[in-house]
Amino acid sequence: MNYSIKYSKRAEVLRLFIRLVRPVKRNWHLVEGYRGMRLSSPVRVWYDKRSTILDLLIDLPATKKPVRYLIYVSAQESRPLSPAQVVSKINRVLKRYRAYSIPMDTAKYMICPRGYTSYTIKMLKAHGIIPSKNDKQVLENIAKYFRNRYNRLIDALKGKRVYGELVLFLYILREIIKSLGYTLVHDPLEEPLKYCPSPLYIAEQGIIIN
Repeated sequence: MNYSIKYSKRAEVLRLFIRLVRPVKRNWHLVEGYRGMRLSSPVRVWYDKRSTILDLLIDLPATKKPVRYLIYVSAQESRPLSPAQVVSKINRVLKRYRAYSIPMDTAKYMICPRGYTSYTIKMLKAHGIIPSKNDKQVLENIAKYFRNRYNRLIDALKGKRVYGELVLFLYILREIIKSLGYTLVHDPLEEPLKYCPSPLYIAEQGIIIN
């Protein structure tokens, strides 16, 4: 085993973790301030260094289900991942997937810099695992999920006044998207935040979504 390769794969997982978790944890005090109480951490992490699996759960305000990302990083360094090699990796991902029984929005990824054979890709997709070559591809997929969720919610709320945790949910979503390196075409919170930098105050007073 080339331990420098293994270490670099762990670094990819760490980058994913930091860019996803930072905006949620940094702004969780807003939710605590609105509810007037201390809350448990919005982030739960399980990380297996031996097989390099990251299991990340993120609780967001005003939502019924946590978001879960299950990411396996392969240290394969010589050639594309073959069907024979991927079977044990799929089994590890699925075993970890079954660790929780509560409803969640779950996405499963596998990262292998050397790529995959065509049949390996079919095997992964058959088990709901998204094949990726690096952390950048995973981040692009995750950012797309959050952007779509944000835009759909904005469309559904147009012309309405929203308050409370729903405002904080929108705020944290936009911060996640920014942390992943993307911008929003339509951001109804941008103008109010210019005049009132406190998202908590906006949540208490309400805002009309235009």
